[in-house]
Amino acid sequence: MKNFALLFLSLFIAGTSSHACELSDGTKGEVISAVVGDWSGDGHEKTETIVFCSNLGPKEINNTYKAGAKVIGFDLIDDVAVDYEDNILRKEHSDQLLVSGFDLSSFESGDKDGEFYLYKEDFFKIWIYFLKLGDANFKFSTINTFEVTIGGYGFFY
Repeated sequence: MKNFALLFLSLFIAGTSSHACELSDGTKGEVISAVVGDWSGDGHEKTETIVFCSNLGPKEINNTYKAGAKVIGFDLIDDVAVDYEDNILRKEHSDQLLVSGFDLSSFESGDKDGEFYLYKEDFFKIWIYFLKLGDANFKFSTINTFEVTIGGYGFFY
């Protein structure tokens, strides 16, 4: 299950008009939850969720992502960090990002020339970049959320 290991952003995006938010410029948007990790539960089952406000809904985000992937020349979701413990941005992909104008200067260099270690925040930044390339009018802002632990350990076995 190649592309299920790291990111299900293009399909598993939760957002409805009942989950409205407001962007910094006052534009109304939708609350979107982007799940990074093994969302399918067929492996290590570890995920983290990045919540953001977007001027695009879930369907538009999927289409915009695909348009951005065409511009860049590869599919981040299908091609990067798809295997267990594979958090490397390969040279072929970093080259394509650099040519398109993406700034990798804040990313940690990998063991090989032109490769970079990726962390979930980096992956999200690149994914957002795909959206920006797919739609110049795309706007977003991250939303800080707080977790409340309520027990229930015995439900999962």
